[in-house]
Amino acid sequence: MWWILMVLIILQWNARSLIENGQEFKKCISDGSFTPQVICIQEIWLKPHLKFVLQGYTAVRRDRKVGNGGGVVTFIKTDIAYKQVNVREECESVIVEVWSGSQKIRIINFYNPCKRLNSETLTNIGGEGSHSEVWCGDFNAHNTLWGSEHTDHNGRAVEELLEMKNLVCINDGSYTRLDISKSKYSAIDLTIMSECLAKDSVWKVLEKNLIGSDHFPLYCKIGLEVSKTDIERVPRWKIKAADWNAFQCECEPRLQSLNSNIDDVEQYNNTICEILCEVAEDVIGKSIGRQKKKNVPWWTDECSKVVKTRNRLLRRVKKSYSFDDFIAYKRAQAAVRKVIRVAKRKHWREYCDRIGENVDISDVWGMIRKMEMSFESAFKCD
Repeated sequence: MWWILMVLIILQWNARSLIENGQEFKKCISDGSFTPQVICIQEIWLKPHLKFVLQGYTAVRRDRKVGNGGGVVTFIKTDIAYKQVNVREECESVIVEVWSGSQKIRIINFYNPCKRLNSETLTNIGGEGSHSEVWCGDFNAHNTLWGSEHTDHNGRAVEELLEMKNLVCINDGSYTRLDISKSKYSAIDLTIMSECLAKDSVWKVLEKNLIGSDHFPLYCKIGLEVSKTDIERVPRWKIKAADWNAFQCECEPRLQSLNSNIDDVEQYNNTICEILCEVAEDVIGKSIGRQKKKNVPWWTDECSKVVKTRNRLLRRVKKSYSFDDFIAYKRAQAAVRKVIRVAKRKHWREYCDRIGENVDISDVWGMIRKMEMSFESAFKCD
């Protein structure tokens, strides 16, 4: 069944490695006060053999093929219809299209690794046509139009793109990146969109948490009607908790009392099936549908504690610009990554200890996917 979503929420963020910061990011999405329909992430630092799964989202990913770092990924809610658009090999970008009525909205997730930009290249990435556009990315471009202290070559190239395609940069002048080591802010993460979308948009920097990166997450809400699929939750039999002795005791007398003189085989079969289903409803029961799964089932109170401590030190650094506070923040950030890594490993080992003959193999593979492990690493002996 299709229905209409009246606002489209997009979250964008330069992760500076989902390997290091991805697990905390999952926790932030799971506990967040809003649910983005689209998430655009730059500098994912992943390779094809490394998996990153975000529960409830479909990933469209582009890894850097030569060298380390880089890469982009766009996550789309599973109930949002979309189409992937092919991009040129040399561009670190992912393009997807969603629909607002009969109008196409092209969402461009873009990362520029400090290369020299030109308006022609940017125009070719966006493509031609009657579609509206939303650009989310780290352009590494400075321009006083969006809050930079100066305008450089890349900033002028982006400004030319705005003029050529009637686009609007909806940044409000807030800084989007904090170089803590130099105590320097910059505005290089941009959200750009067509004029028709910009007038009904809300944009802000989520300043409370860098999530281990040096870029702040950016929130954008656009008022438009987007087609959405209502995914029906199908109840399932509670097979694992079934009392089969009780089921047998209930079924036997009712099956024995059946009239064996029924000539119609199909009618006889339907009667047996009805009896089995009625008894199953009473004895076994059904679930109410698939429950929401945890993105990070291994997250502990200690993980939350060290994250809280690090964020407190971040606020202190932003006020004092003290070198001692900077060192304390970096140590706290390292502690966050260590505690998360240890908690994840401990959860996996405890899960392995519980595996026995009665464990469904699909549950084991499901846990491996949650832990984002390959078969080899999952069963590697220390």
